Amino acid sequence: MFTNNPYAQGGWYNPENPMSINTRVSASYVPSVFGSLPVLESGTGERSLTFQLIPNKPDILNSSIMAPTGNPCIQITSNYNSAPCTYFRKCDGTVLAYIEWSNRPMVCIPGILEKVYVSRWLVLSPDRRSRTMVARDRPLIWVPKDNQIALFAIGSTFQEPLATVSKNKTLVTLKLTTEAVNAGLLEAGIVATVLLQSGRNID
Repeated sequence: MFTNNPYAQGGWYNPENPMSINTRVSASYVPSVFGSLPVLESGTGERSLTFQLIPNKPDILNSSIMAPTGNPCIQITSNYNSAPCTYFRKCDGTVLAYIEWSNRPMVCIPGILEKVYVSRWLVLSPDRRSRTMVARDRPLIWVPKDNQIALFAIGSTFQEPLATVSKNKTLVTLKLTTEAVNAGLLEAGIVATVLLQSGRNID
């Protein structure tokens, strides 16, 4: 179900004063798995890329992801048989990632994240105000911020988030900064966004 509260599906409360702890990441370009995306380089004036997740029936676990160019770049499909699973597929049919749904859901991003329990990848804090994750060996944290969910690098005082997730009644929007894309956080950001907005128990 889609609601106007972007925090509800993440399993946390909305803190009154979320701590923005971020750091600049390497500006060296990491080639994207999505060949249709523009190359982001330092000094171009481009600061972020916007992806829109358009849900099909019945929810975000069956959806199309539109690249900044406006073209579809990923299809998300789910089966609900005896071994329910959600697949993220690129336009050429390659599986980018998958989620195995069970009492303890598992996630895998081939080449980036070995199959692991979702609760061990998106770790809910004891106060339920944030979730930490590791992507490309970088410790990161998702926190509610200004009616969005924002991604920061742990251990920095830089204030701008690496990514933000927002939602309205018809779609979910993921924005990633130049630094995040160049650091190779695109795939993990997309998969984490879907998990956080899935409405499923991921703990």
